[in-house]
Amino acid sequence: MTILLPALAHVASFGLASPDRPALDARYDEGLIGSLRASKITGLAQAAYRAGDLILDDEQATALAAAQTALAAVNLEIDALTLSALVDLGHEGLVVLKGMAHAHLEYSDPSLREYGDLDLYVERSRFEEVESWFAGRGFDRSFSVFAPAWASDFGKSVMLSSGALEVDLHRNLSQGLALGVRPDDVLAARTTIVIGGVVVPILEGPARLVHAAIHALGGSSTPPLTGLVDIAHMSSDPRRVRASLELAKVWDVAGTLADAIAAAAGALGGVPAASLSVVENERGSVNERIRRRVLESAGHEFRRDALTGLLSLRSVGTRARFVRSLATSIAIRR
Repeated sequence: MTILLPALAHVASFGLASPDRPALDARYDEGLIGSLRASKITGLAQAAYRAGDLILDDEQATALAAAQTALAAVNLEIDALTLSALVDLGHEGLVVLKGMAHAHLEYSDPSLREYGDLDLYVERSRFEEVESWFAGRGFDRSFSVFAPAWASDFGKSVMLSSGALEVDLHRNLSQGLALGVRPDDVLAARTTIVIGGVVVPILEGPARLVHAAIHALGGSSTPPLTGLVDIAHMSSDPRRVRASLELAKVWDVAGTLADAIAAAAGALGGVPAASLSVVENERGSVNERIRRRVLESAGHEFRRDALTGLLSLRSVGTRARFVRSLATSIAIRR
């Protein structure tokens, strides 16, 4: 699991329910501001500094303010782009993942949750339309898609870039670990909120926590710090954790949810004992444990993702289509 620098852990856990702690004197940590910026927690750091929980010298305070302002400007650009897309495209068949959704729903102030791109889940029937909308605003694919026919059904996402902003259009929640969570499952867990007078489609509360766990533990061996912070905040209510565990069992990622909550608690604290007790004995299914071991093993990343994705699919017919589509796409490339 991630081992955080004490200063980062201290800042990242600001605002979580935890015992009183002494202020962190970071005036002599030369790399602190750069680490806060890279970890996208300058908003939390500013709040901690204003509250007297983080002690900085004048030079550090000025550098932190500049870093937080720069990230806030990026967030505003992403939010404006998101709302503009939803005004033009409508919200049916779309889900805004992470970023804006977490910032507005999981934190007392959106500035406490920073992000660097837009993650938009897109129903397959609308994918071309949505990609075309972004293309018309200068967003192009950042790299060619491997095995296009296979990727259109079983790939995770397509990355678009304008040179300044990045957009990830998701076809699935996960490439490998949770590929079995198919589009109908995701859209069934969809709800909406209103931001700036625009209807914004998001995942329901339990699904947001399950997706945060998938994202934290299913993508790399080092969970992103912002993901751990999200999970710690989302796990504050044992009733939500219980509902999330029920959904995670349906999606066959219950062990992943349990481990993600434990990782957040271990790194940051602030997760109530009642929430931890909900998942403390959950190991996940045999299939999930195998998928996790494959992902953690050494080897080619695409092969690991492909194998775990195949294992996560739930029907013989879907698995057969996965294999045929991948084999056909590879044969065409050759």
